[in-house]
Amino acid sequence: MTSERLPHEQPLEPEVAQPIEREDRAAAELYEQATRRQSEAAEKPVGFGRQMLQLVLIPALIVGGIFGVWLIVISLGGQAQSLEHILNRLNTTGGALPADQERARAALSLLSAIEDATGQYGTPLTAEDRAKLVEQLPAIARLHRGGHEELCRAIMGTLGLLAEPATVPIFAEFLKSSAETDWFAAVSGLHGWRGDMTVLRPLAPDLLNVLRRAPRPPANPREDKPIHSLASITMSVLAVVADPADMEVRDALNREMQDSTGANRDLAWNAGCALAVLGDERGLPVVVSLLDRAWLSEQFYDPRSPERGRLDKASQRKIIASTINVIVGFDPRLEGFAVRIKDEQVWTLIAQIAESDPDADIRTLAKAALTAREARGGDDQ
Repeated sequence: MTSERLPHEQPLEPEVAQPIEREDRAAAELYEQATRRQSEAAEKPVGFGRQMLQLVLIPALIVGGIFGVWLIVISLGGQAQSLEHILNRLNTTGGALPADQERARAALSLLSAIEDATGQYGTPLTAEDRAKLVEQLPAIARLHRGGHEELCRAIMGTLGLLAEPATVPIFAEFLKSSAETDWFAAVSGLHGWRGDMTVLRPLAPDLLNVLRRAPRPPANPREDKPIHSLASITMSVLAVVADPADMEVRDALNREMQDSTGANRDLAWNAGCALAVLGDERGLPVVVSLLDRAWLSEQFYDPRSPERGRLDKASQRKIIASTINVIVGFDPRLEGFAVRIKDEQVWTLIAQIAESDPDADIRTLAKAALTAREARGGDDQ
């Protein structure tokens, strides 16, 4: 393959085509403080990329917590706190930043516990506790909307894991908010939705508006600004929420794919993958390119800073793995994996990767994708 396949350059940073990570240092510090003291915490594998973003519905962002039949164990100060106590704690305001940070720690620990409880090997939530969370968390989210960023993100992330249709209106409210931090909280929560995505279809217009308003990365790589991933996360959610027949969404993604160059060229990758998942052939050249190690090896790590050189093997590996995880994504409705892109050219490349890629882990991943396709008959979308 040649470097002429894509009409745009490659990603802003290879890390930008990797699993979602926490977006700022403060969130990471809160997360570490809240989870470090959990008695049986164990690091879970990172999911999909921060900008490329897997269209798998498991966020894999957090360390698993401990969820009992009636007690969430949160080691804040070494004492176990009941679910009622945690919800009461979150249902307060005031106290300035220190109080917000303490509430954020509690919310992050709750998120961790629910991640564990809703996971394959966790102890499931009782019907009573689930009902309590579904009833109270939307009101708590409204209470803090427009406020502490990590607190809102953890609350909306928990609602995403619960995936109850009754909570869809609170996501709509956050997406319609005037605050970018609220958009991010809502989109991040939707990215982790563990349930039927079709109930989220009414949110597609709001998600499209967020995509249009989302900030883009700075043109100067030396600017002291964070990498903005809101647009990319929104694309990944739209790909599994929007009706494949929605031409407004597809045309918007196509414009992103065509127009995103330079500092924003990673958006072209995400837009192309999202288009392909929606069944739009315009996105297939992007997916095909991202599976081609030889083509990737010719791309610059950061075209804004050519002196940094071309993509190394580790970066190529991450991009190929992320792309395969887009093509075959986990679907909670099936309790298994769904084939999201069916194009034969794409699957021919995956078969080649499974046979001859120099990286053993990538070969294993490609073989797993082939197995999943065979098991599903290639008919899932």
